[in-house]
Amino acid sequence: MASRKHYFAELWKELSDPDPRLRSAYLIYGPEELLARKLANRISELCGDVKPFDSSEHLGTEVTIPQIAEEISTLPMMAERRVVIVLKAEKLFSQVGRGRGLSDEATLLLDAIRETETASLICITSPEISIGSIPGRALHKHFFACGVYPLNERQLHTWINRGARKRGIDISRDAASKLLDIVGTGLLDVENELDKLAIFLGGSGRADTKTIDDLVGLRGISLQEFLHAVAARKIPDALCYLEPVLLVPRNAYRIIPALTGALMEIHAALCLDQAEFNAVVPSWRQREVREWSRNWTEDQIIGALDGLYTADLHLKSGMSRINAALVEFLAGLA
Repeated sequence: MASRKHYFAELWKELSDPDPRLRSAYLIYGPEELLARKLANRISELCGDVKPFDSSEHLGTEVTIPQIAEEISTLPMMAERRVVIVLKAEKLFSQVGRGRGLSDEATLLLDAIRETETASLICITSPEISIGSIPGRALHKHFFACGVYPLNERQLHTWINRGARKRGIDISRDAASKLLDIVGTGLLDVENELDKLAIFLGGSGRADTKTIDDLVGLRGISLQEFLHAVAARKIPDALCYLEPVLLVPRNAYRIIPALTGALMEIHAALCLDQAEFNAVVPSWRQREVREWSRNWTEDQIIGALDGLYTADLHLKSGMSRINAALVEFLAGLA
């Protein structure tokens, strides 16, 4: 195992070689979540045609060291290597205990790592965790450690331009700078805004500073206005409202249940008789819900509810943030 620290560009180059070296255990830490996920995805690709039964993903808060040791000791069924990913991995390492020695459980995992040639364990810590603050050093010093950090300004502009072209749109340099001023340098946030721009512009066109103002510059929008825009299938309006709605912290916990409720009411208007509809929707809102239902079919409602369920799962697993999950959901409606 490597004893020194490595960084994204170095590991990415290693994984891009014609005959890349795959290691038994990686530790990915640092604030740039998208680059961490990009590395994990690349390692998974190199492990072969990984099927669901040859890969698993866990939260460090919900899995034990012996469980991980057992998984990486299990031979893959179809792929060349088994892939095991642990998110919030600092919680897993905290089970090692303090001091320089290894607990019996940690020794079990280390032995499994040393002996396996058919598995890759990928541990990804929470973004705010630095390498020095990860517990269980007696164990994680045996991992290939890679830090992922924010890009510099030049790299960010290159990333934005490539991302815009990939989505079929163009973005001026001033607009890109304004976007970074508003959302910061986190690539997950940047990608989220590029997705919103692509939907807002209809998959073509040029984004200037006014476009950025129109999309992310609004303030004071209520959650109810956002829900009404989604229910009426006014997706560009809903995208404009999303950012200011999420500026109110409590909305992050209310927005998916509220959306689910609105969609269920529209489903009732489409599919239930009057008596059942009356039981679901308050009388003072029935006219509005009936108007919304003209923009939907039953299949669209079922698909939207499935999309919300998937977004909620991604949030709970730590795979996505609320804004990115909702943009992906809205993209499915556009």
